[in-house]
Amino acid sequence: MNPIRKPLTLIILFFATCAFAASHAPVNIMAVNPPRGPHAPGWAQWVADIEPHVQGVVIMCPWNQMETSQGVYDFTSCDNAFKNFPTNLKFAIVLEPINFNSNTATPAYIYSAQWAKSLGAPQLDYAACPTHPGNGSTPLNTYAHNGDVSAFPAVWEKPMQVGWHNFLAKAIAHYNSVSFKNQIAYIRVGYSEGGQASDPCESVFIQMTGSITNLQVDWVGGNQAQSNFIASQDPQVHYQMAMACSAQGWNCTDWADVEAATDIANHIGIGCEGAQYNDIQSEQNGVPSACDWVALFNKYSQAPVVRELQSWTQSSVQGKMPTGSLVNLLPFEASNNASYVELYFQDLSCAYIPGYSDNTGCASGYAAYVPYQQAITAAQQ
Repeated sequence: MNPIRKPLTLIILFFATCAFAASHAPVNIMAVNPPRGPHAPGWAQWVADIEPHVQGVVIMCPWNQMETSQGVYDFTSCDNAFKNFPTNLKFAIVLEPINFNSNTATPAYIYSAQWAKSLGAPQLDYAACPTHPGNGSTPLNTYAHNGDVSAFPAVWEKPMQVGWHNFLAKAIAHYNSVSFKNQIAYIRVGYSEGGQASDPCESVFIQMTGSITNLQVDWVGGNQAQSNFIASQDPQVHYQMAMACSAQGWNCTDWADVEAATDIANHIGIGCEGAQYNDIQSEQNGVPSACDWVALFNKYSQAPVVRELQSWTQSSVQGKMPTGSLVNLLPFEASNNASYVELYFQDLSCAYIPGYSDNTGCASGYAAYVPYQQAITAAQQ
């Protein structure tokens, strides 16, 4: 991506995005990982300055904090994360199978030879790559299957799929019956790191599977299997999965579009955790946006499911790439049928907390950033 933009292009895109915002359904603004209670730093500012301006909160819930030992499930840690929020807010729960960077979210038994043997399967393969280096026992940009329970697992393989699906069965049953069930806007089930579906170690897995085509079959097939499994468990709240395209520039139609079609058929929402400024230009140039979300949200605009976006990184009031400014991005997202937009707590702090500042240039330490307030309000209307 090229961060350089000619001033004239910026001006044209600014007015174009303003025009896009003229007619759209209201967008629900969700705060990602806000402070969780009176003893958390920033709680008073959250309650006074931000909470009145959002529709809900998004909380990440790692797998190993809920499967406390093999086959033993306890959802208290995730449920407690929501207990201090008022009943007028919606909840989005992100079930996280893999951590960013060094992985601790996947229970260690999933990697073991004993677990694989119990399934009649080979031991789980994993990749060590720059974003997921593991514990150092596997050289970077290579793969292995023994000795590192913090490397990035081959998510489509049986040891991972069976363990994760066993957990999901318990999670779905649990959230079908919780006291705050009516507040749950959606539960996003991750397929990769966090609540995402992209492959951060794709080049290594291409080596392992033999080709990008083979990896596509495995990666997309595992994503579809997860979607089908969720649908089979009688979910009684909205579920949502992210979509992703190959990092190698492979045709999005063969990745994200196939995943989305399966999700929609299963009455599962779709989303993208990579929304960015370049999506605006991509749409104008007739090429796929990140995750192909623009085309897919418009294609499935009438489907009664969640269409969720989270930006790739924190935004920048100065328009720095990749995300750019919410002044441009939010109206574009609203006009292309996003129903939920998840905003980082830093972006919401920039918009609403007097005196907040950070290295994006937000607020310069003196006043809340009114243009962000205006963009958020316009999206919500």
